[in-house]
Amino acid sequence: MDGRAIGGKRTGFSERPIGIFDSGVGGLAVARNVARLAPHEPFIYLADSGRFPYGPRPLEEVRRFTGQALRFFAEKGTKLVIIACNTATAAALEEASRTSPMPVVGVIDPGSRAALATHRGPGWLAVLGTKATIDSGAYPRALRGLGFGGEAAGLACPAFVLAAESGEFEGPAVERMVADALGPLVGRRPSTVILGCTHFAPLARAISLALGPDVAIVDPAEETAREALDILRREGLEAPAAGGGSGAADAGAEPVYRFFTSGDPEHFRAVGGRLFGRPILHVETVDLERY
Repeated sequence: MDGRAIGGKRTGFSERPIGIFDSGVGGLAVARNVARLAPHEPFIYLADSGRFPYGPRPLEEVRRFTGQALRFFAEKGTKLVIIACNTATAAALEEASRTSPMPVVGVIDPGSRAALATHRGPGWLAVLGTKATIDSGAYPRALRGLGFGGEAAGLACPAFVLAAESGEFEGPAVERMVADALGPLVGRRPSTVILGCTHFAPLARAISLALGPDVAIVDPAEETAREALDILRREGLEAPAAGGGSGAADAGAEPVYRFFTSGDPEHFRAVGGRLFGRPILHVETVDLERY
């Protein structure tokens, strides 16, 4: 394979970055897990914050936005793309998997597997997500495809998305907002809840407070990162570990993490650093409409 310049260095195909895409900062939960599980892997994170939120949009529009993101990643030379957005996964993963020249991973199948590994009957399973994700029925279909025969139902929580994107993760006002939104579940609590939107992970504590300690809360982010890294291993696309190769993985070198947004880079840097778990020092802007 031909090399490509990544972060100013000449690399082989395995040393190209992973692409991680979300409508905003929520997918940084997946990026954080990629960095934790495979600290030698470079990645490019793309937040379409300028067109956030995706949840109220028609699925056809979300498919168009996702196609633009995939063309952006192809231009950057990524070796695999994670659609770290549940709405975009529900709308576009099937088409993206069919047409993309690189492997594409969504969050719904990994999230469903993680939920079934956690779920213990009796009891039903709830999915919290955007209106588009819930209306798509993608999670119940995925769960049935994995052999789940119990009840699975969804609840749209659009206020959660706005709170997380604004950086409001905790405090009495957030707890009241979460409790109000989850009111329909309080009378008949599920056994397991899937956080069917990556923006919901920072609100996990408030969700648990509202539903009680006996309700298992499942965040698909870690399982999604593991699936992507498993694909890289199977395809021989892992970046060399520190000390085992050249480029970003040289001994003592940090992997290259690049962050792009179609929105306000300073807002992304401030809120995103809290979700990523380390400072984000530089954010580049991109006009996705040109892709």
